[in-house]
Amino acid sequence: MTEHNFISKAADLGGERYSIGYPDECRDFALFADSLAALVTDGTWMIQPFTQKQLAIVVDFVSETQSEAEASVPHGWNGAWEFPMGVVNTVHSRTETNEQNARIGRHLCLLATGETMRDFYWNVTEKLLDTHSCTDRNCGICTSRFPRDLSFVLTILAGGLGFGAINLFSRWEPSQGLRDVLAAEGLELLWKPLGSIPAVDLEANRYYSIWDGTELQREDFLTRFWSPGWSRHVGTAPLT
Repeated sequence: MTEHNFISKAADLGGERYSIGYPDECRDFALFADSLAALVTDGTWMIQPFTQKQLAIVVDFVSETQSEAEASVPHGWNGAWEFPMGVVNTVHSRTETNEQNARIGRHLCLLATGETMRDFYWNVTEKLLDTHSCTDRNCGICTSRFPRDLSFVLTILAGGLGFGAINLFSRWEPSQGLRDVLAAEGLELLWKPLGSIPAVDLEANRYYSIWDGTELQREDFLTRFWSPGWSRHVGTAPLT
């Protein structure tokens, strides 16, 4: 995986910080998502398949058991808006590379191929936010939210975008109880072992890098690194 260590030349003046994904990793993960879609629909892993298929896919990169997957739900969520398709992850690990960069390990990864990230955010991600997603412990929005379990997360993924089935890749096979809960919501859970994804592709997409900084640093990052043609006069780039 490419190591990123961009540090903005703009002074760190405090204020709200914005997280942004790296363009090369966004492109690489989009190819990974397309290959997953091909594996689901065509039964074979293809590199750069020609597909715009709309599928709800969950990849559990870490858990050995369903209870471990369940325990990851309240760990916080991360999903940069720069992805071309819908994606959000529970965070398994975070390593600070420097003051503006971090390496994130995915745990549960929720994907919606053929869907825009903007639609995915409002229909899925926003509904998954919990108190761990906000640094303000007195946030009125966070304190009004209620606990989410794994079945509720999967229901939000499928129901928010109108899918009738969820494709799960994991080391653990979902219990009949989980299947029954989803079935009561009109959802089918289709399971495939995590090992059906080529190991090299799985490992290459297990981690990703994010950058975060203040508004002025964000403008510097976008202008000099993400999109040199971007400027404040063109418009505001999407934030996480």
